[in-house]
Amino acid sequence: MDNLEIAIVIFAYNRPLHLQSTLNSLARNAEAKNLPLVVFIDGPRSIDDAGLTKQVERIVDNANGFSSVTSFARKNNLGLYKSITLGVTEILKDYEAIIVVEDDMITSPYFIRYMLGGLNRYKNDQRVASIHGYLPPINASLPNTFFLPGADCWGWSTWRDRWHLFRGDASQMVYEIKSKNLTRKFNLNGNYDYMRMLENKSLGFNNSWAICWYASCFLAKKLTLYPGRSLVQNIGLDSSGENCSETDCWFMTTSLTKGPINIGKIPVEFNPKLFNIYSNYYRFRRYRTFINRVSKKLKVFVQKFYRKLYRFLRLSTLELTGPYKTFEDALENSSGYHHEIISSKVLHGVLCLINNQAIYERDGTVFTDRPNGLPIEIVIRSLRSKVDCIVDFGGGLGGLFLSYKDIIPEHISRHVIEQQSMVKIGNKISTEYNLKINFHVDTDHMELENRNTLLIVSCVLSYLSEWKNKFSNIIFTLNPKYIFVDRQAFSRFDWDLHYIQHEDDYYEEPISYPFSLISSSEFMTILRRSGYKVVDSGESPIHRGFPVHRYMLFIRSSLKSDIAN
Repeated sequence: MDNLEIAIVIFAYNRPLHLQSTLNSLARNAEAKNLPLVVFIDGPRSIDDAGLTKQVERIVDNANGFSSVTSFARKNNLGLYKSITLGVTEILKDYEAIIVVEDDMITSPYFIRYMLGGLNRYKNDQRVASIHGYLPPINASLPNTFFLPGADCWGWSTWRDRWHLFRGDASQMVYEIKSKNLTRKFNLNGNYDYMRMLENKSLGFNNSWAICWYASCFLAKKLTLYPGRSLVQNIGLDSSGENCSETDCWFMTTSLTKGPINIGKIPVEFNPKLFNIYSNYYRFRRYRTFINRVSKKLKVFVQKFYRKLYRFLRLSTLELTGPYKTFEDALENSSGYHHEIISSKVLHGVLCLINNQAIYERDGTVFTDRPNGLPIEIVIRSLRSKVDCIVDFGGGLGGLFLSYKDIIPEHISRHVIEQQSMVKIGNKISTEYNLKINFHVDTDHMELENRNTLLIVSCVLSYLSEWKNKFSNIIFTLNPKYIFVDRQAFSRFDWDLHYIQHEDDYYEEPISYPFSLISSSEFMTILRRSGYKVVDSGESPIHRGFPVHRYMLFIRSSLKSDIAN
């Protein structure tokens, strides 16, 4: 090795199976037994991550096939950028050169030999920034090795004096590349938008260290050595990594070379012909991506057409597909509950009410006039003198209380039970605007069972995976005198029916999520066993057609004579 002190470094996080594959492939390199291995394990972001990072630590403790194995488990989560940049800097204080892989890289048995050959041959040539081991599946005749401008990140190595080139000032590098009219070359002749990635890094929209490393070496006019056949295979194109996804899989998946890559004597210079071959592969990716995007839009259009046709034939107010066997099946086949998109729309609606830009809000939609004669308004008017507390289960950000603030007396306390993301926003705006609305995730600390409580359940049970347990627990804990269930969709059978509800135009982007028609018999059984009787019911005037939505007013049996018409 010409006395060049070199360490192999792996950066790992919460993927034990990926890491085990990476370690196994590296250990199959004959040269591994002569080199020390250092593994940096980033800290957990959550309780689930803590369990996975512990598994990662155990795998590293059992690693063998290297001259030594050292691990550093971070207590806190640094993220990929800090983890790699700090780790490389720390190692290069003690070693002259470093070979870097991440925990989702499978390497060829000839990978380390190639890296050592490149590090030793070009250790004194300041024109070379790094040695790289990955090559995309380019269908062209390439030499054993060749140079490209800049640097890369999938199985690479560099020297201590070259790592000093690294810059983190993404915004300044954006300016320099543009001012020097180098954007097209930086973007591989316009075939891959690295500039947008660098701009996004400068704005904090991604956490990529690799784009900064590429831009740093590119601006310094340095070159990186590439193999003519790939010595690295990325197994992280399964959405498990931070910056790669399954959409990258088709054009980045490559086969490992079956033989060694010899480091020959080649000119250390930019070769336009080889650069064009490499860049043109990404042009093919760009065309393929365009075709995929058009195909996806066409598929979405066809799906929307059939959903709207289905809605028209069933005279439905909702766009539904299904039914599915379980709620979980519907969840798995939908995009899920996008809390930030939904909460953003609801927040906008509530702020319109607060700022007197609207009179009435429902599910994030605002109205300049409040509909007359809705069942919910009739119930509030008839019970406002008989209750001192209203609890709105699934009440968003308190739109009900703001829409009917003129008919809800001041002495009535107002409570909303919602998911955590809504509660956080709700408490913030309630404090900021002095709304006197209390937001809760559950009923554990509400202690309202001795009050004259009206529980309102508006169109929420259909969106809960365990609606029977949650509904029963709320009734048991609050023991309300009155329960008003509004806009609830019921199944005609003795079991729930699970669908996917599609919202293509209602929110900022199309989303879909599970929607259940709940069993009316099970629903009524819960109320009957809890001591409630229905005193009024009917079809909701808001939702017409399929599925049928109903409203129902319940009262504890002993209080039936207490209800006013």
